[in-house]
Amino acid sequence: MTCEQFDSTGTYERYLAGTLSEPERDAFEEHYFACDRCFEALTILKATREGLRASGAPAPVTAHPPAPLAMPAPKPRRALWTGIGIAAALLAGAVALTNFHSAPPVPKTARVPASGAPSAAFELEARMDPPAWVPQVLRGAELASFQRFQQAMAPYAAHDYADVSTGLRSVLEADPSSLDARYFLGICELLTGNLEPGIAELRSVIATGSASPYLEEAHFYLGKALLRQGKLSEARKQFEWVAGQAGDLRDNAAAILNRLPLP
Repeated sequence: MTCEQFDSTGTYERYLAGTLSEPERDAFEEHYFACDRCFEALTILKATREGLRASGAPAPVTAHPPAPLAMPAPKPRRALWTGIGIAAALLAGAVALTNFHSAPPVPKTARVPASGAPSAAFELEARMDPPAWVPQVLRGAELASFQRFQQAMAPYAAHDYADVSTGLRSVLEADPSSLDARYFLGICELLTGNLEPGIAELRSVIATGSASPYLEEAHFYLGKALLRQGKLSEARKQFEWVAGQAGDLRDNAAAILNRLPLP
C-alpha cells in the first residue's frame, strides 16, 4: 500500500490503538520502517497523544479516519498535519495550565537519546513481534525428538509463550543440542518479558555459528532485546551484522540502523 492509502484508511490512529489486523499491521510496519515521512508522522502523533495523557488532557478522538498526509504534489493534502497541529496546540494549552515543562525537541539526526529512558521512536524499533513458525512433518529416526518439539510449540499459534517456554525447556533437557528448541525458547522468553534468559538463549544459538539455521534471526532479535535494555551500542553491532548479510532480514536491520542515533 502507498502513503495515501494508509492515510485514507486511518491507519496511524488504528495502529496506535492496536486495532489493526495482523496482516494490516505487518504491511504498515514494513512500509513505515522504510518511509521517513510516515515514520515521522506516526512518531509525532504518538508523542502528542502521550503528552496529552501525561498532562491530564483528554487525547484527541478521531471520529473519522484522518485526512491524507501532505505530499509534494500539485495538490498538496495537509489535513493530517493540520490535525496534528491542533492536537499540539491543545497540548500546549494543557501544559500551560498544569505548569508542565516539556523537553526540547530532539534533532532529526538523533531522534533516540544515547542514554536514559527510551523515546517513542525507540519503543517502536525495539518492538518484539513473534517470528513465524509453521508445523512440519518428519518421518524417520528423528521422529520422536521432533515430535517433542512440535508438541512443545503447539501453543505458539495461540500466543501462549509461557506455556511454550515450559515445553521447550523439557525438550532441551532431553536434547540440549536442539537448536530449534533453543532459538524458540529465546524468542518466547523475550516475548514474555524475560530479557536476560532470552538473550542468553539467543547468544547460545549464535555461538554455534553457521551450524545454526537461525543465525540471522538470532542476531536480529538479540539486537531488539538489547535495544529494549537500552544497550544501543551492543544492539547496533547485532543489526550491523544482519545488514551485512544477504538474508531476509537485511533490509529490516538496515532500516533500524538508520533510526538509531549516531555512535
